[in-house]
Amino acid sequence: MMKEQLYLVSKRAIDIIVSLLALTIFSPLFIMIAIAIKLESKGPVFYKGSRLGKNRATITIYKFRTMCIDAEEKLSRMLSENPVLAEEWATYQKLSPDPRTTKLGHFLRKTSLDELPDFFCVLKGDISLVGPRAYIKNLIEPEHLAKYPLLFKDIFSVKPGITCLWQISGRSTLTHQDKIFLDSLYSKQKSLAKDFSIILKTIPVVLQRQGAV
Repeated sequence: MMKEQLYLVSKRAIDIIVSLLALTIFSPLFIMIAIAIKLESKGPVFYKGSRLGKNRATITIYKFRTMCIDAEEKLSRMLSENPVLAEEWATYQKLSPDPRTTKLGHFLRKTSLDELPDFFCVLKGDISLVGPRAYIKNLIEPEHLAKYPLLFKDIFSVKPGITCLWQISGRSTLTHQDKIFLDSLYSKQKSLAKDFSIILKTIPVVLQRQGAV
């Protein structure tokens, strides 16, 4: 128990220090991206979405907006009209290329710059630097929950993270099922050494845009 408490306290301290440094260093970039988004298209600078955090608590995550303002309606329409896209979404929970993405949004996603606001969520304590991905509240497939109840129990036992095990293991090339298994694996193997390893491996993956869409 003491070992677990020490891990959690140390992990939280690292989250606070790194997120404060990142927000300070990247503040000029934040301003530039915000201006570019407003100049390119109508709509808010930030995308706000509901996710499932630790113990399935509802959390709000923020990213730079990369899609058109009617993205959700467009997605529902495309999936209902195109079986191929519906199958791709069911398998990967992503579309590549995604017709909802703006030109600037495509660049932000390719470079992972759209995720910079995640550091606000880390500072707030809703997510961590490293952890399972934050699952979209209304898009977890019921069949997955029924098929992998123990895996999701593991996943929701820890905070979601900005980066995770599957981010360094293929990213968008992995199936939704692969990501579930890797998220569960992280929750069982979590440690500060594991976190540092994932962070170090994430840097070249992001810089080289491996698996980004």
